[in-house]
Amino acid sequence: MPVDKVKVIKLNNKYIRMNDKISKRMDELKVEYAEGI
Repeated sequence: MPVDKVKVIKLNNKYIRMNDKISKRMDELKVEYAEGI
């Protein structure tokens, strides 16, 4: 059981990091878009 919990936590962290990267990228794109206008 403990192993499964660790796996889930690692997956969650990975997912959160991925989301962070995506949202940072989206922010960059928004800035570029705003400057383009």
